[in-house]
Amino acid sequence: MLFLRWTPAATYTHLSDCSVESATVAGEPVRALVFTREFAQNGDAAEKKYKDWPVTLTGKVQSVDAAKGQAVLAGYKERDTKTRPGASYTVTVSFGRDWNDVAAKLKPGDEVVVSGDLLTFSPREAEVYLADCWLIRK
Repeated sequence: MLFLRWTPAATYTHLSDCSVESATVAGEPVRALVFTREFAQNGDAAEKKYKDWPVTLTGKVQSVDAAKGQAVLAGYKERDTKTRPGASYTVTVSFGRDWNDVAAKLKPGDEVVVSGDLLTFSPREAEVYLADCWLIRK
């Protein structure tokens, strides 16, 4: 249910007791592998490209932490070199409280489409973090 409140001093929308009935794709889905490859190749440019825009990804669930409302999607894997193993990039998607029940039903190996906002990229951990995510489809 949507409640709008207007006052002469300020105009704002107040939403309370809301739930998402259905979710639609915010943009053309990008494969998690392609998305994380961009961060592997140039993290600063990728952050600049995706910051402040909804990101819609499709990928395979690698792991789930139902207690935190998070899932990890498998991403780009760098090739091993003679001096070091290649990094395995992942995307951690954090669902809002309304999505905890849905997130808890995810299993490793599930192919999913999620939409959310870029939170940060950690080159050291080879991990991209998305927040306020919605599960579009499983």
